[in-house]
Amino acid sequence: MNYVLDLDTLIAHMQEQIASLKNMNSVLDNQEDAVRRNDVDRVLETISQLQGELVERVRLEGSREHLMTQWAGELGCTPEEVTVSKLVHLDPIRGDKLKALSLELHQAATEVQAKQQYCKALLHSELRFISHLVDALYPGRNAGTYSPGDSTPQMQPAMSLDVRG
Repeated sequence: MNYVLDLDTLIAHMQEQIASLKNMNSVLDNQEDAVRRNDVDRVLETISQLQGELVERVRLEGSREHLMTQWAGELGCTPEEVTVSKLVHLDPIRGDKLKALSLELHQAATEVQAKQQYCKALLHSELRFISHLVDALYPGRNAGTYSPGDSTPQMQPAMSLDVRG
């Protein structure tokens, strides 16, 4: 097997993974800013961008699985047992690059995961606030009783004006 070519392929794949995570991180930064500014259109745009990035992440994961399966066959182990430390021994020069990229990839994934959780909590907080406002405006709406099979609830305003002359 040509380890140099395959390690270069793995290095390129890891760089793609890192670039994807950095892009996702940027979108999450935009989403956080949009939520804080109450920019609904921008929030929706970032959700669409995140969906596109998730499609890319699925593609990259399939590619990673393919590479790990190839390496597992070559190393005589299962794909789950393929580690950077096993690959480093094949080519110490490229192995150092693999170690550095592995660390960067882990850090980027950790950062994206934390930011996703933060944005999720921020969105939930905003939605709870909106629900509270709706409850205050329409106190008789039976909050929390709607289910997908129910008909659309008819809300009555808390105050009404008599516009009859």
